[in-house]
Amino acid sequence: MSSKRTHSVGGSSATVIVVDSDSEDNGNGEDKDAQSDIAGINGEFTIPKHDSSQASIRITKNNGSNSSAAGWSPKLHCTKKALIRRLKAPTDVNVLFKLSFLNGNRSKEFRHLAHWNNPMYTTSLRCLLAQPGLVASMIDLDWLLHQYPIDYRALPLTIFFGSEDNISRASHLKTSHVKWVQAPYIPAFRTHHTKMILLFFREEMQVVVHTGNLISHDWHLKTQGLWISPMFPRLKTEEPIQMKQNPSPFCQDLCEYLSAYGNITVVHSLVKQVALHNFSSTQTYRSSLVARISRSFHITMQKVSVRLVCSVPGRHRGKFISKWGHMKLRWLLERTTIYSEAEVVCQFSSIGKMGATGRTERGWLGGEFLTTLSSGCRENKDVRFKFCYPTVQNVRESFEGYFGGSSLPHSVKYKSDHSFFSREAALWKATWCGRSHALPHIKTFSCWLPRSRSIAWMMLGSHNLSKAAWGQLQKSGSQLYIMNFEVSILLTSEALGATLRPLADKLSSVSVVDKDDLRTQWLPIPYDFPLTPYSASGINI
Repeated sequence: MSSKRTHSVGGSSATVIVVDSDSEDNGNGEDKDAQSDIAGINGEFTIPKHDSSQASIRITKNNGSNSSAAGWSPKLHCTKKALIRRLKAPTDVNVLFKLSFLNGNRSKEFRHLAHWNNPMYTTSLRCLLAQPGLVASMIDLDWLLHQYPIDYRALPLTIFFGSEDNISRASHLKTSHVKWVQAPYIPAFRTHHTKMILLFFREEMQVVVHTGNLISHDWHLKTQGLWISPMFPRLKTEEPIQMKQNPSPFCQDLCEYLSAYGNITVVHSLVKQVALHNFSSTQTYRSSLVARISRSFHITMQKVSVRLVCSVPGRHRGKFISKWGHMKLRWLLERTTIYSEAEVVCQFSSIGKMGATGRTERGWLGGEFLTTLSSGCRENKDVRFKFCYPTVQNVRESFEGYFGGSSLPHSVKYKSDHSFFSREAALWKATWCGRSHALPHIKTFSCWLPRSRSIAWMMLGSHNLSKAAWGQLQKSGSQLYIMNFEVSILLTSEALGATLRPLADKLSSVSVVDKDDLRTQWLPIPYDFPLTPYSASGINI
């Protein structure tokens, strides 16, 4: 009898495929895409890695052990030379989130992209899935189930969604274990846009905030981002911590958002399940599963220092106005260290209607939203704003060609509202990570400090640049009206107690004082910085 499992440890891109010593390949080819990013090269090796959640991972082949004798054989999908190139990455690098693999759906035309899938800062959905509850906007169930290891495809799966028009329930696989939960009230023409995965294991849970829809073409040739939390251990007691007593703001953010799905049994059960885990402790976790293959994984969990910034449809007033949307972000940024001479880059895959005065101080973008993004600065005038969004030429020259533009909605009738793009917008250019031709579906909002070439804060998630996503103040600022469900994570230098820098600098010859300081944490922000403005290339949107 054979048993095959894929186990994701601490959110790392190091996926271990374990085969029992008496097993044989079933030969059906269903797991041909399952990837192993660790393999013995010329005998003994050590590959230090760090995942996106401050959990440090070290993989070591024990002296005198023999992987063949242990009944374990990694599947290699590239040449030995290519694998060595992929593993020649700087050691002890604390990468706070990851980019998605580029795979080209096994097309010969795109096989050369594999060497850009550096496991230090890239991963795939297949590497993560085990026993999740999913919150997403567009879902292809058949494709999703095929991302699971075979033995995990019948485990309980709960999917939160918005409109029936955006999901496909058809699958030739068994689906009786799948539970569908439709989000409550969503205004007309608006969306349930959240992209989040909750993974529940026997003794811990994990949270993944990402930027892609759960459909095939979003995960092949596009640029996506994933923040992967550490493993949160299950409490010894079966009684969940009351929200008011839970010392973790992250847990409170998560439970408050989940509770917004309504007063129904499945929501209550999910919130209780989350509250049964410890989000605040620092401890060491050892995987007994990995011990079976004569390797040790030491995962040191640190206190989660990120915050969730969520949007929930409705008209929010009073104390609830600062719980959601851009007002939640403003409340958090006002409590960060004051800095000056910053450049805020808004990078997104969709932009909403702004109106003729949208970019002015009287409009939503130039007024309340940019006021939020400049919170924490000494003076608003010290902040410059840039917008990173692909041009028609970016789309035409992309891996997907014009088809890729379907994920970059931009109405021609709003073009006059976005005339400021010619002055403040920048091309999509991501040469350092090989993604200049992989159109961005990732959404990031980042505050750069150009003088020190560091980053004060950064957001990653589902929020695009629109009033529907972030909310709009009404009634003289006493009410915040939000139309979409959204979730993003906020990383700040102050909360993390570290200097945040772009990973591109670590991998290049750029000189910074603390380049080799282990306390520096690195962000694989995909675009090249400084940006290349539209005006410099003579191209407009």
